[in-house]
Amino acid sequence: MLTVSEFFKEEKDPLYMRGIKKGEEVAQQEVVRNLLRNTDFSSSKIAQIVGVSEAFVENLKVKK
Repeated sequence: MLTVSEFFKEEKDPLYMRGIKKGEEVAQQEVVRNLLRNTDFSSSKIAQIVGVSEAFVENLKVKK
């Protein structure tokens, strides 16, 4: 008899993958916020450093 962990693979579970993606987005937001607060880098420079779009940085800058 198979155990649950043998039957279900986390990597194939869409809810698990959505959670991973959300966690990565939250981490990127935190890094961008810290760079906005603690440096005088431009939005394009921050986007390049973090690996996100400039619109992503601008959106967080407005929500500050």
